[in-house]
Amino acid sequence: DAADTPVNDSVQMAVLVGKHSTKYIEFNRVMSHDFGEWENIDYQMGEWNARKYNLPVIYMNHPKGEMRSFDKIVPHRFLVTDKIPTIDWVLSDETQIIGGYMGHKATGKYAGRTWTAWYTEEIPSSAGPWKLRGFPGLILQANDIGNIFSFSINQIIKRSGPIIYMSEMEHQKISSSKFTAKRNKLFCNK
Repeated sequence: DAADTPVNDSVQMAVLVGKHSTKYIEFNRVMSHDFGEWENIDYQMGEWNARKYNLPVIYMNHPKGEMRSFDKIVPHRFLVTDKIPTIDWVLSDETQIIGGYMGHKATGKYAGRTWTAWYTEEIPSSAGPWKLRGFPGLILQANDIGNIFSFSINQIIKRSGPIIYMSEMEHQKISSSKFTAKRNKLFCNK
């Protein structure tokens, strides 16, 4: 029965790591907008296809101590503000090579889910995908316990330049709890 067949979607995201802040954004969008590769048709098409996912753009530590997420519930745009999450990670002695880097395993709870994350101290940044963070090294891979959400490093691109902050003008400011309630009312309604 088709109703029992699991569906997998994947999209390529980017984590821009700066000295003081990070930005989580769809990969094609960052390549065309932030890195000025407007003419690349692959990035244009990739960004156009990714729009159907309504993916957030998340800033950590801009401004200092805050997490800001530019999110959508079509046709509305929201600026969701919150403090940077603190995740109580439990470190493990388990290691594995991920993307050519030595990964260290940890588990923690965030947003109602239990997460397994693999981070490397070879890249000194507390950044990670989505809202996951908090290690003495970059998160290379993470998944929730049910494998509903899974993040895995694809490549590391070293580029210099500023992290470009999105305009707040067309976004309604809202707290994280109010945004979650709005989103769940719409998307969790059977």
